[in-house]
Amino acid sequence: MIVVTTHQDTDFDAAAGMLAATLLHPGAVVCFPGAKQEPLRRYLASSPELLPEVRSRDVELSEVETLVLVDTLAPERIGRFAELLEPGRHAARVVAYDHHPVEREPAGVELHSRAVGAVTTLMASLLRERGILPSPEQATFLAAGIYEDTGGLLHPGTTPEDLEAVAWLVRHGADLGTVSRTLERGLSPEQVDLYHALLHESRTVRIHGRRVELALLNPVTFVHDASVVVQQFASSTGARRVVVLLRMEDRVFVIVRSRAADFDAAALARALGGGGHPHAASATVRDRTLVETGAEVRRVLAEVVRPAATAADLATPILHWLPADVTVAEGVRRLNRFRVNGLPIMECGRVVGAFTRQSADIALHHNMGRHPVRDLVAGGIELLPPDADVDAVKDRLLSGGARFLLVGESPERVRGVITRSTVLRWLGDEERVEAAESGPRVREAPTTRQDLSGLLRRRLPHGAVELLRGIGEEASRLGANAYLVGGVVRDLLLDRPNRDLDVVVEGDACAVGRGVADRLGGRLKIHEAFQTARVLLPDDLRVDLATARTEHYPRAGDLPDVTPGSLRQDLFRRDFTINTLAISLAPETFGTVLDVFGARKDLALGKIRALHGLSFIEDPTRAFRALRFALRLDFEIARETAHLIRIARRRGAFVRLSGPRLRRELEQLFAQCPIAGAVRALAVHDLLRVVHPRLRPGRRDLARLDRLDAVLGWRSLEIGGDAGGHWAMAVGTLASRLDEATREALWQRLAPGRRDLRILREIPASMPELLQATGEGDPSPSAIHAACRGRPEPVLLVAMAAASSDAPRRAIARYLTDLRRVRPDVRGADLLELGVPAGPAIAEGLEGALRAKLDGRAPDRESQLVEALAIARRVSDARDGA
Repeated sequence: MIVVTTHQDTDFDAAAGMLAATLLHPGAVVCFPGAKQEPLRRYLASSPELLPEVRSRDVELSEVETLVLVDTLAPERIGRFAELLEPGRHAARVVAYDHHPVEREPAGVELHSRAVGAVTTLMASLLRERGILPSPEQATFLAAGIYEDTGGLLHPGTTPEDLEAVAWLVRHGADLGTVSRTLERGLSPEQVDLYHALLHESRTVRIHGRRVELALLNPVTFVHDASVVVQQFASSTGARRVVVLLRMEDRVFVIVRSRAADFDAAALARALGGGGHPHAASATVRDRTLVETGAEVRRVLAEVVRPAATAADLATPILHWLPADVTVAEGVRRLNRFRVNGLPIMECGRVVGAFTRQSADIALHHNMGRHPVRDLVAGGIELLPPDADVDAVKDRLLSGGARFLLVGESPERVRGVITRSTVLRWLGDEERVEAAESGPRVREAPTTRQDLSGLLRRRLPHGAVELLRGIGEEASRLGANAYLVGGVVRDLLLDRPNRDLDVVVEGDACAVGRGVADRLGGRLKIHEAFQTARVLLPDDLRVDLATARTEHYPRAGDLPDVTPGSLRQDLFRRDFTINTLAISLAPETFGTVLDVFGARKDLALGKIRALHGLSFIEDPTRAFRALRFALRLDFEIARETAHLIRIARRRGAFVRLSGPRLRRELEQLFAQCPIAGAVRALAVHDLLRVVHPRLRPGRRDLARLDRLDAVLGWRSLEIGGDAGGHWAMAVGTLASRLDEATREALWQRLAPGRRDLRILREIPASMPELLQATGEGDPSPSAIHAACRGRPEPVLLVAMAAASSDAPRRAIARYLTDLRRVRPDVRGADLLELGVPAGPAIAEGLEGALRAKLDGRAPDRESQLVEALAIARRVSDARDGA
């Protein structure tokens, strides 16, 4: 005899699995071990032929040869059939089909298990593999089982196999309309009362920094299908972790729902003698009061809820500290240099105290600037263990007077430091993440810790992703943290191409680079002095690694002094919020984006925002970069950032800016942005005066620059490539009105290269002559060639834009697209062979042949040779006569 059974309080998924089991085991009888859920009972009562059953008490256990278990392995949930699982009691073969996680495979059981959303999915897959086709009625019932246990294929535990199983059932006649009507359940009066009780009586408890909705209720009457109400409560409120305890009759029913990876609902239920899925589970507790069960639930929650963060997660490595004999004045200088509000004090290899700005201010007020910082140590240092959860961190740091906490096992083994700003920022980020994952109440996407691993795979070459994974693994092996940073992260989110892979390492970037090059067989370039490395791999893959650093500007406009720092310090030294995103490359968090300065919000708003109020005071070149990013990305410079640029200009921050640094910023600005748009932006923010106080473009100048952009667009289409020298075209055009001495002084300050200097000088010097030669009458091709030849192409393009009529533009365009490539078909050697002596006559002859070819008078080599020979002989005879 073959018996198919399942767990008590049978639902659609378990019953549908039992139906599939009868198809897999022909001749089997179905026995329900206890009550069925009410919707299932009604469905089977209306279709008794679908799943005929035998009452379990009518089955003689000694006659059972095979026991088939569906959706459970728990003996306590299968009624009297549990005897068949006791060793030595019966010799029945036991076959089990289950989709719940199995910690330990039971001895003597033939187990079929797979991590899918519903046990019916597993059964349907087996039917398909064995070629067993269900009838349309059976297929509909099986589909109902899958839809119920996966929440209409929307639960977090739903897998691709669940969808494939439903598709297979639909192809064999499953009626999804019937499935929808079957699972569409209205609430009974008792269920409505329970729902309202949950809304009013549930309380949010925090477990290891996670929010859990917990309710302890004692309904007046028994509530059938209470799990349906709990599911609806979780969905409508957006709660991600829900635990409901119901005292009904003589038992406490525990119903658990989870939509969070950090909370396994089944683990909680198993600890209470129940079971289920990671996202939905239940247990029945006897012989305990509601309060006792609630206390036990909270104890188990502390074990099964994964902490949101530990002290070790929040800690930043200690990269700087103060020797105890350093003076207070020097300590203040180092606080400023490292951009921190406090530093640990070290003595004899152990942390003995903390030096903060508050204590420094008091000490300086009392003229203690020359005293050692050890004189400010009031007592022992407070340490947090690395495994302390975020709640403990918050309580210790936010409720006391400490500005930061040290994390470690002992004063000799300190792992890192946690500041108040770190905790506050983390709490805010966690609230946004919780809200974003809670459902339709969300208004704004989370700004931090979103998983971008899928985006990396879609947007970057496969080799690049594998390279980044290798860097993360190597860094982890060395005890370091690696992050993808910079423009590539920004452009990933903006869907813009960018293949520049820049990685920051909290640790030794050179060591990580060596390890990656060894593992992947790449070439390695290391600059130990700067703690940077470059790994070059085949397929043109390249990545630059740098040790995380902080920087200090000795004076405004100077280049910064750089020292090792944390990731946050490294990101803080960057120019604008949109460039401060980082993506973790650690194996366990690969692809997770870190946004500590609100970069994603500014990307969404299209804002260029400086990181702090002294940004342009410290580095004035950032003002030019702000314009560049705004024009390139079609963003707007935030109002307060524009104000900071004005303040920096009034404070004289740009006076100390060296000419070469200014020129490099202009080169990038005009190379990446439309020339006219860049000049207008410079004028709006009064930055042209930084280049020279007398650069004040009028309407005619701006109109000429608009035409220059059009000319450059034409050149790109007709010729291709880039003529270069955009900045020299722009500045040369604007400086044309200055006198020659002023221009030369400006060129000397900017210190351009030889080619750009020639462009700058020729734009005002040769423009009138060039326009006159190409614009008068109808110049011949040879006249056009003579006027344009030898001039830098950017000068010709500026002339096209400056022309007031079409004739010069057409002439110069003809030269650039056609005439400049024309060469005579005769050579000097040809004239030498015909007796022309070496010297000027040869050059004159070849020039005459070129003019004749250009003007169409000598289209072939023979006619050009005649022309060249005649001119050469005339020149030679004239020289001889002279």
